[in-house]
Amino acid sequence: MKRFILPLLIIFIFISLPAKANDEVKTLLKVLDKSLQNKASYTQQKQRQIDSLKIILRQSRDIRKKVGTAQSLCFEYSSSKKIPL
Repeated sequence: MKRFILPLLIIFIFISLPAKANDEVKTLLKVLDKSLQNKASYTQQKQRQIDSLKIILRQSRDIRKKVGTAQSLCFEYSSSKKIPL
């Protein structure tokens, strides 16, 4: 009886794995499609963040605040596409 159950269990596992992987791929593709649809919104949001950091950098008098803001600005630029100044 055990000789019959083990191969059956192994076959079941190998049959169910591709189905689960296929569902995960479909879910990831839906998330990717949604992200691509919102690309313009993400770009505008990133540009607003960069613009606000530039304003803070220009208006700041404290050198420590300027350095921190410059670091944040560098991070914003590095985590996005090249956006023209």
